[in-house]
Amino acid sequence: MKVMEKTTMPGHVNGSRRQLTKHERANKKEYRHALEILGVTIIGAAEVLGVSSRQSQRYAAGEIIPKPTLKLIRLVIKNKMTREQIENL
Repeated sequence: MKVMEKTTMPGHVNGSRRQLTKHERANKKEYRHALEILGVTIIGAAEVLGVSSRQSQRYAAGEIIPKPTLKLIRLVIKNKMTREQIENL
């Protein structure tokens, strides 16, 4: 199934649609799953992960997540970590 989403990524006209890659779909799914586990909004996730609120929105929309951040997200999912546990790292 092809997934088409709006994007404003470089090289694309504002609001154009492009197909997300398998890696981007996985990142997006993992990111949103981590938000559910943490019980935070996209803005709350930005605070926990130490990124801007706009960057957190980009991750939630399917933008590729850098490996260090993705590793943390996968740890959150695997260990069902709480926000407090992450903040104490």
